[in-house]
Amino acid sequence: IEANSITWNTLLRCLLKEVKEARDKSVSEEKVEDAESIIANMEDLGIVNTISYNTVISILSKSKLPDAAEKSEVWLNRMIDQFAKTGNENIQPDTCSFNSVIHAYANTNRFSAGAPQRAKMAERVVKRMEKVFQSGENDQVKPDVVS
Repeated sequence: IEANSITWNTLLRCLLKEVKEARDKSVSEEKVEDAESIIANMEDLGIVNTISYNTVISILSKSKLPDAAEKSEVWLNRMIDQFAKTGNENIQPDTCSFNSVIHAYANTNRFSAGAPQRAKMAERVVKRMEKVFQSGENDQVKPDVVS
């Protein structure tokens, strides 16, 4: 029996749950590294999909790591690039993809002096989302009440 995208995505969901419950930064770091390793392997196997990317972005956005927002946006960009290259609708970014990055900017180090800058970054992601939707490029990226 060989692992497929459902198997790997289930494992990613378990990591997401662990990150949500983690109280120690080192645990979050470890789980993020595990998730990034899993999705890189899934990309190599050609079985990565939107759920995979969204789960890794969510893991980052909930990790409370200082660079979580930036790393989550890197994964969003990677997803966008893969979709643009392949046209594979199974890896098409959606509203959840963008909202998770926005969540990361909104919640990373909420009480630090960098809050105004993070708000600008979140706003930039929302505007990008609106542009993609309005252009007709991707109808799966419709801003919603969370955005």
